[in-house]
Amino acid sequence: MSSSEVEVDVCRIVINDVAPEQILYFREVDGERGLPFVLGIYEATSILRMLEGERTSRPLTHEAWLLTIETIGGKVAESAITRLVDRTYHAELRIANQSEIVRVDVRPSDAVAIALKANAPILIKAELLPEVAS
Repeated sequence: MSSSEVEVDVCRIVINDVAPEQILYFREVDGERGLPFVLGIYEATSILRMLEGERTSRPLTHEAWLLTIETIGGKVAESAITRLVDRTYHAELRIANQSEIVRVDVRPSDAVAIALKANAPILIKAELLPEVAS
């Protein structure tokens, strides 16, 4: 984690079956700032099911990612939402592999789901929180 990033928790997920957008709320771990994050129904449902401990008969995408990382000897160090470009958030998954950290560009919803599944920290660039604080 860099000094320009803050750790957040997922504090709430709002699922609306009749709307195309769902909302995932982040809250700063050691502070008051938050971030409402819009994502699709499939991504939100997948994250919600995982948080509720629901099991599936076959691995979901984020589970397959995590199994692949672990099978090749890596470990999810953290995920980070790193920037906002043209109203689109960008994220990366940071994977510890032997003596280095490998950064992989991923969708923010995948970064969050994989980090939650791996019990790894979720980070957000600090400058993004005040812009859209809840």
